[in-house]
Amino acid sequence: MPHLLTKSRYLDGLQCPKLMWTKLNARERVPAGDAWHHQLASAGRQLEDLAMQLWQGGVEVPPFRDGAERVAATGKLLSKRVPVFGATFQVEGRHCRVDVLEPAPGGRWDLIEVKAGARIRNVTVQDLAFQRDVLLAAGVELDRLWVLHVDTGYVRGEQLELPELFRRVDVTERVLKVGPYVEKTVASLREVAAGPDPDVPIGPHCNDPHACRLIPVCWAGLPDDNVTQLHRSGRSAFGLLDQGIFRIRDIPDARLSVNQRIQKTAVVTGEVQVDRAAVRRWLDDLRWPLWFLDFETMAPAVPPRPGLRPYQQVPFQYSLHVQDEPDGPLRHHEFLHIDAGDPRPCLVRALLDNLGPGGSVVTWNREYERMVLHDLAGFVPRRAGQLTAMAARLVDLADPWHTFAVHHPGQKGSTSLKAVLPTVTDLDYADLGIGSGAEATHAYEAAMASAESPAVREVVFRNLRRYCARDTLAMHELLRWLTASAT
Repeated sequence: MPHLLTKSRYLDGLQCPKLMWTKLNARERVPAGDAWHHQLASAGRQLEDLAMQLWQGGVEVPPFRDGAERVAATGKLLSKRVPVFGATFQVEGRHCRVDVLEPAPGGRWDLIEVKAGARIRNVTVQDLAFQRDVLLAAGVELDRLWVLHVDTGYVRGEQLELPELFRRVDVTERVLKVGPYVEKTVASLREVAAGPDPDVPIGPHCNDPHACRLIPVCWAGLPDDNVTQLHRSGRSAFGLLDQGIFRIRDIPDARLSVNQRIQKTAVVTGEVQVDRAAVRRWLDDLRWPLWFLDFETMAPAVPPRPGLRPYQQVPFQYSLHVQDEPDGPLRHHEFLHIDAGDPRPCLVRALLDNLGPGGSVVTWNREYERMVLHDLAGFVPRRAGQLTAMAARLVDLADPWHTFAVHHPGQKGSTSLKAVLPTVTDLDYADLGIGSGAEATHAYEAAMASAESPAVREVVFRNLRRYCARDTLAMHELLRWLTASAT
């Protein structure tokens, strides 16, 4: 029996036919989604539920397990000429579920797609083009096509104002431009689905419109020092592969930037590259005591409290390691909000108690902590002077790696803390229950929203404390290595 072509499968096929084929015919090969995928899906469901409240008298198609029942229920609701949520259509081997169908003049319908994002991407236009094609084949007369997306300029008042949270944009003309290509694409993808595993070379499509979950599978045959790891290579890396240049060591120097040549030297020699003079200049700007600071934040799509914007970063945790003098002992302070309510008032009080008025505040990628501190200053005006002064003392430990004053071949072109740490210290994150910022946010939000026992929640909180503390301890260890490498 031929596979049903849903809109998600259609979009997978547009990005890469192999991705679509594998999900249909060899699902076990597809790696599981990570915390970021879970957060995105959760935000989408929440926004769809809220969006339905914008239409008075709207009716949702019951979530029958049988698709045919959902299609039949849709037909009955359309005859009533009311807003319909989750309208389902299946025709000529194609299937789609529509977020909102709104009655329009002349017996027509407006189709509205609800998106958690803050802008309209090309993939959304392709999504709507497929839906339009299915609905027209099903005999539904359409008028305008819309995207309802989050307005990040909205600031919540005492109550959540749904009309202001969303922005409705007419994309009819954009959809009509790609509409003629849908039929041909559908025919092509059906052939792919029914055929053998397609041989699709890797390329820019692997990360467009998003990172494909098959990257670990399709890229597994590349050598360790392959050209996709070249710092800031972008699409040019695939051009090198097309020319038969697979390893960084084989790229002609004339085609490399100054920093890329440093990376190539590290790869060829197998040794860390250190510009000692540049490192010493950076170290000379440090002022003691040193405060190693890291925040963990959540950024809910729907602002939960007055004064917040959609996707505004709200800190719920920090770790702070303190060293008063070179070679002195470390002290550790930490904060994790585990009660109901806004974490920021308690966090600000704790932070100002823990972090003193003098010395450098060491971070990794300073702009993130600076943004958090300035947002906190706006939230607590009476503490704004202290918080902005703290932000002015931030230094970025990543700078020597960003500028390639230091580069280790084991970084594989990345300057993230997770990539740098194990190359020059004995620390990593492999022993932790939480291994990334996205995982930390997902775990925290799930724990705070769950009705699990205190013992189960405490396991999550313990993992969060260990993860955040590892970040600041990591910065201390990297600074110690950096100081030794400059001598």
